[in-house]
Amino acid sequence: MSPFRAMKTGGFLAKGMIKAAAASSTSKKPWRYEFLRQANPDQVKNFELIMGLEFAPTEDIETYQSERLGSLINHAKEQVPYYKEVLAGITAENLRNAPILTKDIIRTRFEDLKSSDLESRAWYRNSSGGSTGKPITVIQDREYANWSASNMYFFSMGQKMYGESQINLWGSERDLLKGSIGVRAHIDNFLANRRLLNAFYVSDDIWREYTKTWNRVKPVGVWAYVDSAYEMAKFIKKTGIRIHAPKVIVVTAGTMHDFQYDLIHEVFNCPVINQYGSREVGDIAASCPKNEGLHIFEYSHIVEILDANLEPVAAGEQGDVYVTSLISYAMPIIRYRIGDTAVQSDKRCSCGRGFKLIGHITGRSSDHFKALNGSRIHGEYFTHVFYFQDWVETFQVIQEKEDLIQIFIVKARDPKQDQLDKIAEEVRAVMGEECKIRMTFVEQIPRSPSGKFRYTISKVS
Repeated sequence: MSPFRAMKTGGFLAKGMIKAAAASSTSKKPWRYEFLRQANPDQVKNFELIMGLEFAPTEDIETYQSERLGSLINHAKEQVPYYKEVLAGITAENLRNAPILTKDIIRTRFEDLKSSDLESRAWYRNSSGGSTGKPITVIQDREYANWSASNMYFFSMGQKMYGESQINLWGSERDLLKGSIGVRAHIDNFLANRRLLNAFYVSDDIWREYTKTWNRVKPVGVWAYVDSAYEMAKFIKKTGIRIHAPKVIVVTAGTMHDFQYDLIHEVFNCPVINQYGSREVGDIAASCPKNEGLHIFEYSHIVEILDANLEPVAAGEQGDVYVTSLISYAMPIIRYRIGDTAVQSDKRCSCGRGFKLIGHITGRSSDHFKALNGSRIHGEYFTHVFYFQDWVETFQVIQEKEDLIQIFIVKARDPKQDQLDKIAEEVRAVMGEECKIRMTFVEQIPRSPSGKFRYTISKVS
């Protein structure tokens, strides 16, 4: 039996949490949930373990996480050539001494990062990199896949149970072409009571049809690109169409800005949960209806927010995100620089859950612009430049060079010259007076291949 499976099924703490979660559930579960219990008992067991852990004392969560980390490190040192080289002397107690894993290391040492027992696992390849343009491939296995229980968990924070009606406002090119229209996907969607609406290519006519479908399905929960949920909310507010209020909307695949949260919450009249994760390491964290930060899924991940010297940043400060996946055994991912930035938090959420919080995700590392004077400007500044510009449908700001900013705008109507001048003035205020600004009006701004939409991109390292 692998250390991973022993950790999941063995140990007094894990068994106790599963038993407590199952015993405390008094609500009648949809038949689809009970069917899932028979079809994929490990996924349901993981979900019930999470439910038993979420309000546990901090020390219980830390003990459970430490046990899982110790198991992962032992496996990596015994079974993975790369980690045999770099984890000498590393234990669960001194993880901070372990070297950083980067995308370049994964690319160049790919074979050495595979577990030597890979062929005994039901494994598959997964890839990411749509927002960076440089794909990254990792190996995952069935045990890893069973931790999609986290998806069930963050919906449950919004009182939505697996099997209750759901709409996915989604459009990943990879997912659509490699399964979302296949027989297996149709079966999965039926069992999950899930309806897909393609968010890749939309227009007012398509949005109008989607609102009809939405009101007919009356989803209990919605899973959506943050930008797609925002664009749909804009259309509904503009047209005045009445829309069914689900119990919860979960948004993902992009940084959720305050202006997006406010409008989505207002139009759909329900809690908005911000989910954070990636294809490489899965679901990492999610906010709850209190919206006081993102709860780190400490049962499956360790998150570090570090400065340029790899030291933890203080509460309220921004740093780079490093993730250790406690569920990746086919190809362990330890202290991985994921390419995002976030704000550290030392607070506890008023919801009472025991998981630590990330203050908020501020975006990709490449969302930071480099000004002519050498200072770094966060991309969030440029989203504020476009606040209250009601003539703008959507926009994208790209730093091509230190002295060149390209701005693409889909306009709702023709702007006045002083409105354009004001945008240029505010950009030059931080980028430098010598910075050249090119504004281009376009019909549509394309998403990345993974479906993410980025408002700001810097091509200057």
